[in-house]
Amino acid sequence: MKMRSIKLSIRITDIEQQQIVEDANKSSMAVSSYARKKILGQPTKQIIVPQINLDTYRAIVDLKKEIKAVGQNLNQMTRWMHSHRAAPPSLLTTIVTTQQQMERANQILCQLQIATIGIKTK
Repeated sequence: MKMRSIKLSIRITDIEQQQIVEDANKSSMAVSSYARKKILGQPTKQIIVPQINLDTYRAIVDLKKEIKAVGQNLNQMTRWMHSHRAAPPSLLTTIVTTQQQMERANQILCQLQIATIGIKTK
C-alpha cells in the first residue's frame, strides 16, 4: 500500500463544509476518505440507518446507564458494609433508589421489545 505523503488544501465555505461532513457521516466515512473518493470520482456508499435502529440504540444507551447506576449503588453498599462490618445508615434509601432504577431498566427493556417486535411480553 502506498503511503499518502502529499497534502492537498482547498478553501470552502462553512455551508460547504457542513454538507461535506454530513455526507461523509451518511457514508460512515472519515471526511478525508470521503473527500478523496469524491475528488477521484470513486463511488461512495450512503448508509441509511432506519429510525427504529436509532431509537433502539438510544434506548440501549439509557438501559446501560440505569444498569451501571444499580451496580454503583450495590458496590457502594458492599464497600461500606465490609469496612464497617454493619449495614449502612442509608441502606433503606439505597434499596429504594436501586429498586426504582431496576424498574426504569425494565421499562426500557419493554420499550425495546415493543420497538423490535411490536409485542409486549410479561
